[in-house]
Amino acid sequence: GAIERHQSVLRFRFTPASAVRYRAIMGYRALGVAAKDNVPALIQALCCEKSPAVRAAIATALGTIGPPAEAALPALAKAAEDSNAEVRRNALLAIVNIQRSVETSPQTFRR
Repeated sequence: GAIERHQSVLRFRFTPASAVRYRAIMGYRALGVAAKDNVPALIQALCCEKSPAVRAAIATALGTIGPPAEAALPALAKAAEDSNAEVRRNALLAIVNIQRSVETSPQTFRR
C-alpha cells in the first residue's frame, strides 16, 4: 500500500568509497604521462590503500605514466609481493613498463 510507495522514493544508490577511488585512479590511467605530477600522491595511495582493486589500478596507472613514474619503482617492488594476485601482476607489469620506457626514452640517448 501506501508505505511501499513511499519506500521506493526513499531508496538511493550507495557507492562504496573504494569504487569511487577506483574510478578516480582509472582517470590517472587514461591521462598517462600527463598525470606525472601526481606520481607522489599515487605512490602514497599505493602504500596505504586497503582495497586490492584500487591498489591494482594504482599500479596500472603508474605503469601507464612511464618514465616520470620512476620514483614509484620501490613502492611497486613492494606491491609485487602483495597478497593479492592482481596487485602483484599489475605491479610487475608497471615495473616492466617503467623500466622499458626509461631505457628507451629519448633522454637516455642524449647522454
